[in-house]
Amino acid sequence: MRHFRKSGVKSLTIEPRGDSLLYAEYSDGTICELELPPDSMILFGCQTLAWHQYDQESIMFFKAACNGSGHQSLSLVDIGANVGLFTRQAYNICNQSIRKLWCYEPEPINYRLLKNNLNYMDNSVRKLFNIALAKEDGHKTLYLSDDNHGSYSLLAEALEISGETNNKTSKKTVLCKQAKEVAMEWSTSELPIFYKSDAEGFDECIALEVPFEIWKNQIFGGIIELKGVKGKDTYIDSIVPILELFKNKVLASKHNVNLSTNDLVESVKKVEKLGKSINVYFWK
Repeated sequence: MRHFRKSGVKSLTIEPRGDSLLYAEYSDGTICELELPPDSMILFGCQTLAWHQYDQESIMFFKAACNGSGHQSLSLVDIGANVGLFTRQAYNICNQSIRKLWCYEPEPINYRLLKNNLNYMDNSVRKLFNIALAKEDGHKTLYLSDDNHGSYSLLAEALEISGETNNKTSKKTVLCKQAKEVAMEWSTSELPIFYKSDAEGFDECIALEVPFEIWKNQIFGGIIELKGVKGKDTYIDSIVPILELFKNKVLASKHNVNLSTNDLVESVKKVEKLGKSINVYFWK
């Protein structure tokens, strides 16, 4: 993959199998091909090339949470959408129910691929933004891994995780929008919300900016990645009031064990002490 990048290859295009959740067609029956960055994320992270699927466990949770909610219409928020693999599969599972989806992706190359990969969706449904969510509007430095387009963060320390990158990084300046203001757009739709956040160590900060009333009244379930990162100013303890709103909370690694908020917090802290990340699934 490194050789591809050095040779000027910007993306790899595949045609997902017809029985795959990554398979998609335009309204005229033309296949919407899948574009992927030429890096280690494809081969070692999600193995999309081999399996024609991405993060099956999270996708199956999404399906179960949506079906169990009983909502006939809903919306999907994807923060840190990357190239759209999660969103594409989620939409293909629940395309009869999803009326709105909002995707936020600050990295320009990923954003270009995101647009292409979700291009088959109706423009009245998909809302894509080349921005990061933060406490306030402005510009921030985005730190990027040289060989993994899934590893980038507004926190430089988030990339210092053994085994995930080759430890070579670069920087880009990206546009940030206040998460509180952005979240108000979700609220105006008056639709139930499934919330997915993968912001490489910035997830608690974003969650706290989303108005509590939206958490209480509209968000019925979600996935949040929590990562042990030096330099963070918000940790899992800060979002306990949010977690308390959800009766069901499990770790991706133990998705059959429903945890109390206290047990969840302690479990996440143990993982974070090792400098690792873990997905938390929650639903009402």
